[in-house]
Amino acid sequence: MTLSDYIDTFYKEYLALKRTKAQNLKHDIGTLNIIKSYPISDMELDKIKKIDGEKFLLKIQKDRDVSYTTVNRYRSTLVAIMNNAIDEEVITVNTLRGIRKHKETPRTEVLTNEEIQRLLQSCMLSANKELYTVVSLALYTGMRYSEIVFMMKSRLGKNNYTLTAHETKSRKGRDVAIPTLAMNILNKFMDANHTDTDRVFTFTHFKNPFDKARLNAGLEHIRFHDLRRTFATHLAGTGTPASIIQNQLGHCSLKMTEVYLSVSLEKRVEEIEKLCYK
Repeated sequence: MTLSDYIDTFYKEYLALKRTKAQNLKHDIGTLNIIKSYPISDMELDKIKKIDGEKFLLKIQKDRDVSYTTVNRYRSTLVAIMNNAIDEEVITVNTLRGIRKHKETPRTEVLTNEEIQRLLQSCMLSANKELYTVVSLALYTGMRYSEIVFMMKSRLGKNNYTLTAHETKSRKGRDVAIPTLAMNILNKFMDANHTDTDRVFTFTHFKNPFDKARLNAGLEHIRFHDLRRTFATHLAGTGTPASIIQNQLGHCSLKMTEVYLSVSLEKRVEEIEKLCYK
């Protein structure tokens, strides 16, 4: 059985049973379809060697100009497929497990106050009338993209939103605090775009309008998830305890929260200026 046949016959069905979020399944299927477009997918599973996996990863990095992080995700997907094939007794050995991961450099991008204003202004001028509210919520709450775009009106409180366990990455429900300014933006949006459904937003895909807005704002280096890091870093800059930031972001540990916190050079200079040796 070829890798492509196994993906279509067994692995897609396995993912459909495993995934609880439709958007995660759609992303996974997209990754599998990309893998199927490469020659490795035409090889029989028991004939695939470590070198074949390494050649595939080098090719996909060159063709798609992706980061080491993305290459590692393709590696993990291939390894997971082979592990599943072992469980199904289609093969006996996972020859791709020995492929080494690339060392990943975590993103540290944090928007300055001036960049935030430029981005929000660009979002306000977007043809997509929901984008400004979505981006504002990301900057004022630190919520993840999926947590925002699938928001339900029925779970909104005066200054909070309740996320259920199946909506969070940690699989633990939490209440997200929403500051008054962001709540006013959200209420104004809902009043102007009233619908009979419980969904707050009509769209679930904002990549194209967001990319256009960030480019128009001169922020080529920014990605949507950087808004979450920006929120955490600016909140830390106000002296907010890390435990509060951890709770707001829904992290299981403070160590995970610390990865998001990036202290700017300007902030470091500001703090060091306070030194006075006499």
